[in-house]
Amino acid sequence: MTDRRKALISQRAGHLVATRTPITVTTLHPGYIATDLSAGAVSSPLMTTTEKGVRSMAKAIERERPDAKGPAWPRVPVGFLMQHLPASATRGQVT
Repeated sequence: MTDRRKALISQRAGHLVATRTPITVTTLHPGYIATDLSAGAVSSPLMTTTEKGVRSMAKAIERERPDAKGPAWPRVPVGFLMQHLPASATRGQVT
């Protein structure tokens, strides 16, 4: 997703909050979920089952979280490391 698109989504979500509408927006970052579409993909330690991925996304929506990475393990710690390690240590890696 481009920075421009992220900014637009964030602006719209902020507008919904500012206008106090009953609408909540949850931005989901689901990561790698094993589905029929990913059946031919190379296995990854970050890949999760469909059930676990869906459960994680549903929980985030129900809790009305504005931003959710799911499932949290191992995406949250890996994401934290990717943001805080030097670029040379994370070059070529995907979160």
